[in-house]
Amino acid sequence: MNRYSIFSFIFLGIFILLAYLLSSPPGEFGHSGKMQIITIMLMPIIGFLIGFKGKKGILKWVPIILNFFSICSIILIFLLAYGIGEK
Repeated sequence: MNRYSIFSFIFLGIFILLAYLLSSPPGEFGHSGKMQIITIMLMPIIGFLIGFKGKKGILKWVPIILNFFSICSIILIFLLAYGIGEK
């Protein structure tokens, strides 16, 4: 396994952990700040870009695809949250 693939999986894991912390009740893990939201947006993007440096094969494309889906999901969540806030 290439080190770039490992780093891409690590960034995906950090995204999943931060998304879990964001969805938990505020009293349990404190409150979410702007830095956590910015980090949640940056982790899949960095993992996606680092994944392209990996060697050819399935271990290159699996983290790229997973990070791409996480980017799409966070964009969808932010668009829905912006739409709800406009009412």
